[in-house]
Amino acid sequence: MDPNTEMRFGNILAQILAMTTLLALTAPATSTQSMATRIEAISAKYLGAPYKLDPLGEGVNGAIDRDPLIRFDVFDCQTYVETVIAEARASGAEPVADELRAIRYQDGVVDFARRNHFPDADWIPHNVALGIVTDISATVAGTWPLKVARTHITRRAWLASLADNPTQQHNEYLKTHAEAHAELRRLAAIASDSTAQVSYIPKKALSDKMLLARIPTASLILIIRPHTSMFGRVGSLQNIAHMGFAIRRGDRLMYRHASSGVAKSVIDVTLSNYLRFLAQSKSFDGIAVYSINAR
Repeated sequence: MDPNTEMRFGNILAQILAMTTLLALTAPATSTQSMATRIEAISAKYLGAPYKLDPLGEGVNGAIDRDPLIRFDVFDCQTYVETVIAEARASGAEPVADELRAIRYQDGVVDFARRNHFPDADWIPHNVALGIVTDISATVAGTWPLKVARTHITRRAWLASLADNPTQQHNEYLKTHAEAHAELRRLAAIASDSTAQVSYIPKKALSDKMLLARIPTASLILIIRPHTSMFGRVGSLQNIAHMGFAIRRGDRLMYRHASSGVAKSVIDVTLSNYLRFLAQSKSFDGIAVYSINAR
């Protein structure tokens, strides 16, 4: 089997596996379950799943990234959050794919150019506009004033350097096909740079136990590192470095996330301990908190 055929066959198998897993794991939504209950339960079933950077793409016909459209065996932080939210909002197995498309793509159209690549410039504004998530940072902060992180998204430079971007290290199609590089050049030529901003709770406020107590279970917690990139300056800087869920387990508030750290898997850690760990980094400056809404 030649390499191109083998790669396409592998992607098809991955998508078949994903849909088989979806049908086995996803229970229809019930009107008696709150969104928080569903987020808690769905996010928990993936605890221990391995971490993989950028595991999703546009499927076997993608022009740049032919990773599967949906899978449930590996995650990075954003695809983990997207998958859990999609399952929680869906009314059954089949609409999960529709929900995921709505979350990941502008107008729900599967196209690399329409994917919500940048959390602060694309993902958050898009999903706020759709009513999928709502910013509750001010409510959680109480009397603590919020800060605003602003940055310039150099989308053209990001596209031009994408082939060397660490997020694409597993993108075999991009590594081996001139057509994918040509499409990147085309997109870079017509791309527009933009500004992005996010309001957030400053790290000095996070030692306030009453503030942490106001974080609702199943909230989305964004980790804010203004003007930084987790992978160096790979074409653009951004403000949001990580995302996961706040989950209450008894009297403890946990942070459930797909971790690229030592665990390299979906894990639970005590949120206060995690925030203290982050505070050791000069680039960490706070968190933003969003509620997740039912359909």
